[in-house]
Amino acid sequence: MFNVKDKVVIVTGGASGIGLYAVEELLKKGAKVVIGDYNDATLEAENARLSEKYGDSVSVFKVDVSDREAVKAMVAFTLEKYGRLDVMVSNAGVGAYDNVYEDNDYEKVVAVNQHGVYYCAAEASKVMIEQGEGGAIVNVSSVLGLVGDGGAFSYNTSKWAVRGMTKNMALALAKYNIRVNSVHPGYIITGMVNEKSVGKAGIAFLKSKHPLCEGIDRLGAPEEISSAIMLAIENTFMTGSEIVVDGGYTAQ
Repeated sequence: MFNVKDKVVIVTGGASGIGLYAVEELLKKGAKVVIGDYNDATLEAENARLSEKYGDSVSVFKVDVSDREAVKAMVAFTLEKYGRLDVMVSNAGVGAYDNVYEDNDYEKVVAVNQHGVYYCAAEASKVMIEQGEGGAIVNVSSVLGLVGDGGAFSYNTSKWAVRGMTKNMALALAKYNIRVNSVHPGYIITGMVNEKSVGKAGIAFLKSKHPLCEGIDRLGAPEEISSAIMLAIENTFMTGSEIVVDGGYTAQ
């Protein structure tokens, strides 16, 4: 198993939701973590809270992952701060419900969800190859990177791309002992998906798409995805794999 103690990890989208749970799990296990996020308020709040407990083991960096130069700067900051980089968790993403035949946010969604994953993996893998000690890259996709949804054109497109990129990266980087896996959450209660944002009827509809929700009467929790991220980091005989945590969504 890959022991994260004293390893250096970047988690994008790490100041809230799934990313924040992964950050906390990594810190508990002794990793040094750079939280990359675009939201100033959450970055500042989590930096203050986590630094009080974990000291210099946690740092923050404001980043727009759709900007390759910003991603390069985040990696450079990490190297200057901690001297190395062992794990990249590409979790930053944006949601969208749209159709191919109407005006939509395709360029914006693809820029963050697809190009951002590419930029993070490209810049991280260069460092890991030079270090010569292997590493891990985890790309957070979605169940909509495995199946279609007629009302989520841009998001569907971007998350399928993450799935394909992960397979390619896993094969290309295997000779350097850099493992690349994707995590595919179903609908999880986060800042993007909650009763306030989609309403009670929306939550009930989303629950109806996950068979297990009939038995547990809830959607997924962020920690149930962060545990899958940890599995992808720590399991040293796993690469090119898709870890699906979806309450049965794709079993139908």
